[in-house]
Amino acid sequence: MAKVLGRVISKKCSEGLWKGIKIADGVNPLCHLQFVDDTFLAGDASAREARVIRRTLDDYEQAFGQRVNWFKSEIFFFNTEPTKQREICRILGMRLGNLLSKYLGIPLFGGANKTDLWKNLVDSCLSKLDG
Repeated sequence: MAKVLGRVISKKCSEGLWKGIKIADGVNPLCHLQFVDDTFLAGDASAREARVIRRTLDDYEQAFGQRVNWFKSEIFFFNTEPTKQREICRILGMRLGNLLSKYLGIPLFGGANKTDLWKNLVDSCLSKLDG
């Protein structure tokens, strides 16, 4: 089912309904990434885009009977006014995420010191190997 969701998102992007985020010149915009049963959605920080994303997720839930875990869902912003952030969070029904969040034990965003960024994960793996 996740592949179907990915195809629907890709179609909306190719039709220009969902802008996604521009990564580089000459490269299609990033609209989503999927890993196992998790989906990362990327979009323009606009109410219009948020409505497209919300309708897409609602349609998916209705068509396939699978539910988005809104409790676990978070949204992250970059260079976006707080007023616009609140509006988009309200439209999507998601809470504002913290840039210090982790995914599968790995920090989502880190500073310049990569040693500190990976230390906990390396230490955790080493302790499992010692056991």
